[in-house]
Amino acid sequence: MTGTRRNTLFIIIAALLAFSAQNLSAVDLPGEIKQGIRAYQDGLHAEALRRFRSALTDTRLEDFHDDAYFWIGKTYLAGGEYEEATRHLEYFLSTFPDSPLRPEGLYQKGRLLYLQRDFESAIQILYSFIQDYPDDIYVANAYFWIGESLYSLGHFDEAEKVFRFIDEKYPSSYKIEAARFRLQLIQFKHRENELVKLLKISHEEYLKAVDEFIQREKAYEQALSEYKKRLAVVLSDDLQEELERLNARVKEQELTISKLNEQNRLLRNQTGDAAPVLETETTRISPTDTNVVRELLEMKAEALELKEYYLGLIERSGQ
Repeated sequence: MTGTRRNTLFIIIAALLAFSAQNLSAVDLPGEIKQGIRAYQDGLHAEALRRFRSALTDTRLEDFHDDAYFWIGKTYLAGGEYEEATRHLEYFLSTFPDSPLRPEGLYQKGRLLYLQRDFESAIQILYSFIQDYPDDIYVANAYFWIGESLYSLGHFDEAEKVFRFIDEKYPSSYKIEAARFRLQLIQFKHRENELVKLLKISHEEYLKAVDEFIQREKAYEQALSEYKKRLAVVLSDDLQEELERLNARVKEQELTISKLNEQNRLLRNQTGDAAPVLETETTRISPTDTNVVRELLEMKAEALELKEYYLGLIERSGQ
């Protein structure tokens, strides 16, 4: 194919696309409405509105009033004046039910409701449009705004299904890139929600652990305080009393031992033996006396050990 033929084919295709983008009945429209549509496409909204209103005041153009009202509503919608757009689109839909522009008028109403953040109403109108006009060129767009409404309502799973349906059913749609982008956002949202759940669980576990630690710390402090009180009582009363009792016992045992030593000394003097008295055949001390001495010595040793233990306990307690 030569360059000239390729250029000619490109021009024909571009012309067909441009023609399909305009209203199909534009060829038969009067000059005022054609000029208004051209101004609308150029972004000259004030000029477009002036042209459409001019067509409404011309009695000769009464058969084109549906076009004028439709384009007035669409112009206000493009300019962000949603209340005026709603008023004119509602009037158009209720007054001209047989207009060839009605399918797009219904679609534009659904899109307008979405822009007004009335998402549930937008979903209802757009589904109604799809059911009534399943072959319309705006069906893919209608699905997209349904998905957007579901996404805005937080119904991410349902929105994901709608956007995935667009990706599979309408891969050449004008909204295909936006639908795929939304799919990526929803997948990211799912991961984000999972992360938030994990962080929430971790945070809750952390707070629980901190609370348990505080409770254990309070219990420990309470037990320690109670222990100190008991120890103070023991050291001030019971232990002191026990020490006094042991000291008295030790003194009593020491006195007894002293008496026995004196007796032992007298016995040695009687025998003339200066060496310590042992339990031998030459000892005149009876076995009974020897056993008594041994028991007393053992009791003294035991008393001294107990005294040493309690004195150590007092020293360790800091008193």
